[in-house]
Amino acid sequence: MNFLKKLFGKTKPSPVQETAPNAAQISLSDFRDLVFNKLREQASDLKLTKDETNIAVLNVEAEDGTSGQCNLNNFHKDLTLFDGSLDEAVQKVIDGILVAVRPSKCVAPSDLLPLLRTSAYLGNLSNETTQKVSRPFHGELLEICMADLPTALRGLQDDDLEQLQLEAPLSVARENMRNLLPGIYRDDSLGVAALYSITDHAHLAPSLVLFDKFWTQADKDYPNGCLIALPRRDQLFLIDLSDPNAVQNAQHLVRVTYEDNFNLLTEQLFVRKAGAISILDVA
Repeated sequence: MNFLKKLFGKTKPSPVQETAPNAAQISLSDFRDLVFNKLREQASDLKLTKDETNIAVLNVEAEDGTSGQCNLNNFHKDLTLFDGSLDEAVQKVIDGILVAVRPSKCVAPSDLLPLLRTSAYLGNLSNETTQKVSRPFHGELLEICMADLPTALRGLQDDDLEQLQLEAPLSVARENMRNLLPGIYRDDSLGVAALYSITDHAHLAPSLVLFDKFWTQADKDYPNGCLIALPRRDQLFLIDLSDPNAVQNAQHLVRVTYEDNFNLLTEQLFVRKAGAISILDVA
């Protein structure tokens, strides 16, 4: 499904599309069962249970007492919305779980990147670590230093900070991302909003708003200011404030995205004007 087309007008699928067999039409329940069984085969030392209150959640506990939950909803949505490979999707979940409960690769400074997330991504970090790896952005969002590893993108743990011995991990993360900024591209196909991303690094799109280098050009494109919408963790939309329907269009973008319930970041809208960002008060 082309997400951009869906935002401002759904198209009716052809009969071939409606009837063609598709392995990715697996239910969330069956997807969890597959992950459960495959993970048991690959990591028999882990204690696995299927959450009784949420069909998307798998509970995992390692022998050393490390425990956590894996919510499969985004993985399942990614599979069914974009016709992915079932085997690859299952293995991606398993790789992420194994990295979380038994980190096999030490985090290096070059792995660090700044991501916009809610406070839920800080987990149970100590207050000292929290202050080192995060800072407020606006509204409900924080800028959080995370590790971009080969098999998973994860938050830092206390042990990581002890091993890294960095005074300012967020500064290192920002410097790493600056090296990726030449890959910025803009998609104007929606007409009412521009979608920004980074080549081969879509998950970093919302983080562009943290960089003056990005705004040097964007402020020229929107001399009267712009609205910022970050509905998904891989999306950054800018909407010209001079458009009388700017707020309405931005709210539509967010509403349609949240209906898909995939990879969500925030429903809040932000304003960039006169070189400063603030949260939009729609009351």
